[in-house]
Amino acid sequence: EDWIRAALPAYGLERSKVFMFRTLGDAVARVETPDGPYSLRVNLPGSAERQQEIHGFLTLANAAGLYVPTPLPDLEGRTISPMSEGRTAVLASWVTGVQASSQMSPALATEIGRVTARLHALHSTPEPWHGPVLNAAWLRGWWRDMAPEHLTLADVGRCLPAIEHSAIWLETHAREFQVIHADLHFGNLLALPGGEAGILDFGECALAHPAFDLAMTEGEFMDFGDAPALIAAYRDAYSAATGQSYPLWARELMTACTATSFLEWVYGSENDEVRIQKLKWIPALVERLSIQS
Repeated sequence: EDWIRAALPAYGLERSKVFMFRTLGDAVARVETPDGPYSLRVNLPGSAERQQEIHGFLTLANAAGLYVPTPLPDLEGRTISPMSEGRTAVLASWVTGVQASSQMSPALATEIGRVTARLHALHSTPEPWHGPVLNAAWLRGWWRDMAPEHLTLADVGRCLPAIEHSAIWLETHAREFQVIHADLHFGNLLALPGGEAGILDFGECALAHPAFDLAMTEGEFMDFGDAPALIAAYRDAYSAATGQSYPLWARELMTACTATSFLEWVYGSENDEVRIQKLKWIPALVERLSIQS
C-alpha cells in the first residue's frame, strides 16, 4: 500500500481513497475519484521493458474497440510512470462489469468467442519480445527441470507423451505465434451491462499460439452443467468472427500447455494460501494429461 500511495502524486490523486487488490508481486489497487474509479498498478523493479510490451498490446486492443483497461497519462504525459528503486506505475481506466461466470449463458459465451477472435485478429508480433514465450522449449523445459520437484516420477512419466506430442506440434506451427492474452479465465473476462464482454489483466500476455487462449477459456466452461451448449456457442462465434473453421485439433493440443502454465503458476506462487487452494486441482489435471497421452 505504501508503494500505491507513493504513486498517486504523479497523477494528482494523492487525496484519493485506495482499495488494495493485490500486495504480492505487483501491487494493484482501485483508486476512487470524483470522475469514477481507476486501476493503479505498481510494478516490480526492472520491468520497464515488459510494461512497454503490455502497454503496446493494450493500445492495439483499444484501437480495435475492445473493452479493455485504457492506460492513462501521469501529469507529465507518461503512460508508464517511473518510480524509485526501478519500479513503475500504470494508471488505467476501470472496466465496469461482473465476472463472466456469474452471468454465464449461451449469449455471453457467443460474445466471449467473438471478442477473443477480435483480440487474435490484432496479429501482434513485436520484436524484440521480453515477456513469456510459450513454445516447445518452454514446455519441455518445465517438465524436464521443474516437474520432478513437484510431481512423482510416475505422474511425470504418465504425462510426458502428451507433452512431447504438443511440443512437436508447437515446433511445426511456430510461424503462427503472436501475442495473446494467455490468461483468459473467467476472472479476467467480464460481462458488461450492454451484453458485451470485457477483458482484464494483460499482465501475463505472451508470445504463443492463439489456440492457447481457446484451450484456457474452454476449460472454464466445463464448470457449468450446460457446458456442451456453451462451448458450441463459443466455437461457432469464434469461427464466424475469424471466417475460418474452429481450430479444434490445435485447441486440444494446447491443453497440455495450459495445464503446464497452471502448474508453473501454482508451484511458483509466492502466496501460500493461493497455492494450497489450487493444489487440489492437480490430480485431475495430471489424470487428463495421462489420458491425452
